[in-house]
Amino acid sequence: MKRLFCLVLCALIALSGASCKVVAKPEETAGTGVLSPTVTAYITAEPTETPDTTPGTAQALDYAQETVQFIDMLLEEDYTGCEERLDPMVLSQLGAGGLEQMWEAVIAECGPFIRYETGRTYTRPYFLYSYTTVFCEFENSGIAVTALYGGDTVIQSLLINEYLPHSRLVYETSSEATPLIWKAASDDGSREMYLMGSFHLADESLYGMPEAIMDAYTASDALALEYDLVEAALDLALYLEGQTALVYTDGSTIKDHLRPETYEKAVAFLTGQNAYNEAYDSITATGWNSLVSVTIAGLAGLDSNYGVDMYFASLAHADGKKILEVESQKFQQDLLGSVSEELWDFYISTSIDYYLDMQDQIKAMYQAYFTGNEAALIELIREDEEIDTEDPAFVAYTQEEIARLIEENDRYNSLLMAERNAGMLNTAIGYLESGATVFFLVGAAHILGEIGLVSLLTQAGYTVEQLVY
Repeated sequence: MKRLFCLVLCALIALSGASCKVVAKPEETAGTGVLSPTVTAYITAEPTETPDTTPGTAQALDYAQETVQFIDMLLEEDYTGCEERLDPMVLSQLGAGGLEQMWEAVIAECGPFIRYETGRTYTRPYFLYSYTTVFCEFENSGIAVTALYGGDTVIQSLLINEYLPHSRLVYETSSEATPLIWKAASDDGSREMYLMGSFHLADESLYGMPEAIMDAYTASDALALEYDLVEAALDLALYLEGQTALVYTDGSTIKDHLRPETYEKAVAFLTGQNAYNEAYDSITATGWNSLVSVTIAGLAGLDSNYGVDMYFASLAHADGKKILEVESQKFQQDLLGSVSEELWDFYISTSIDYYLDMQDQIKAMYQAYFTGNEAALIELIREDEEIDTEDPAFVAYTQEEIARLIEENDRYNSLLMAERNAGMLNTAIGYLESGATVFFLVGAAHILGEIGLVSLLTQAGYTVEQLVY
């Protein structure tokens, strides 16, 4: 009933995409203010179609170098030097405390997302690709890393390549985690791929990944994801597409789409967790379900920014590894948009009623994932799919409404799992038959169980073996 697995193991929720964070150490060349060869090569590559506002190659290089230098100064806490580089208009918006106070507030707001060997922590520096935007947005909205996706996408790409995790982080295996991973191969062994289930919300303790997993990633020609989270966050068009899908455009608000008691309960819950803003009333029921679920996951100590798919997407962008999309952001938006508001209302209401139980459940799921306990994970997923008609929550519903909810829940389960798994199977087979070695990473719920990809690929005639490490 609590529908938690769809958030942590199955479907990504676009609402969380505006605050992507990655635990990372810079490579040894970071801090020099000089672009790496990877970034320089990116700039000098053949130009692609870009908006008219995109600077030319020389301008992009100059701007990126300037921004990298500014970031290095900021990380070294050279606030005076940084302020000398700021536009006077931006500087005036920083207030009496200046840049130092603003940066400390950003750190407090955003948390420890990048850990350096010195033990100091900072937000992901590549989000400062246009630092004037960061400062203006922070001062105007009070939210540090939200809606910072304006500006030039070339600059964004340059800095994501410059600052995302590189070799010294990627192959560090400090975690005690032992997630499950499989290798699928053709009969003659000439074609193979790796299968790993993702946990879409996690914490820092999951990293770095075991050597066997990182070796499989390194040996792969491409990374396959449900969709590219990093690209969805950094590409302005994709970002706007994702956010627009979660907002009512007909003048209505969430008050018009949820029962009054559910709306009031949700506002009270989110307010109590310092997670409510009146602007959220324009967000759809799909988005509100995500808000509530992400908030509960946060109470359990998990964050989508530490999600396994985000981690590997970041590595692939940094390494220049090709990223394949098994589905797409729009596909998932359309799927979630097909769910009735009556069912979202029920999920939101019962999630809040049982949020303490949900915290325990998500912790149990995460522990099962962390330790590679396949049987426990399958059982927790099964329990989460079911609706208990004896639950006290049904007192407020008529028998007809209960019947509709059960039918809709079953339909949603089929859409979320069986139908998507069939599509993922076809895609996985296509990758296998292509001859390329692909690291196939989708929600763990799609990998496990009778209708999971391990079973489906086996039935399709492939040899699938769990990697033991």
